[in-house]
Amino acid sequence: METPAGLRLAPLYDVVNTAFYPDYDRNLALLIDGKRVQLEAVTRPLLEAFGRSIGTPERAIDQAFNDLRGGVRRAAPHLAPPSGEPLNGFVHRYAEIVSGACLRILGE
Repeated sequence: METPAGLRLAPLYDVVNTAFYPDYDRNLALLIDGKRVQLEAVTRPLLEAFGRSIGTPERAIDQAFNDLRGGVRRAAPHLAPPSGEPLNGFVHRYAEIVSGACLRILGE
């Protein structure tokens, strides 16, 4: 996104909600360096390299990851499964997908 402060990554572009369903495609819609990338292959180094390849300043790349880290912390309480939900329940499974992706992307 172009902002008065410069280029920024869109806050929500390529959420792969199909990751919840095993029979659906797990590829990002955004091509990275002209290639389809599966959700499980998305890492911080991959995204940093992509940012650089499209001319995103290092400061903006770092800020995007700082923003993501803060967003993950703020969202964590909302992903807590309700008491009594079975381990294979929707919220448990969705939280596992989201948490796993965020931890992998943040390298934590």
